Amino acid sequence: MFTSVLCPTCGFSAEPSRFRDGCPVCGHSGFFDAPGYEDPVLTSAVRTPAPPVPWWMWLVAVAILGIAVVALAGAIFR
Repeated sequence: MFTSVLCPTCGFSAEPSRFRDGCPVCGHSGFFDAPGYEDPVLTSAVRTPAPPVPWWMWLVAVAILGIAVVALAGAIFR
């Protein structure tokens, strides 16, 4: 939530509601071809959950964890 807006042209600062139709001092209302001015694209697609992690990835993770535990135990009990 913004508490104030600063006009980039004249430097006037006030609450956002005063800038609804542009700057009340100089009339600056932004550039319509500026990046970020585009309306967000609304999609009506149904969101589905991500696919599950493949079994081989679980196997790799467990193997790496096992190697780390063995290496840590070897370093501690030398």
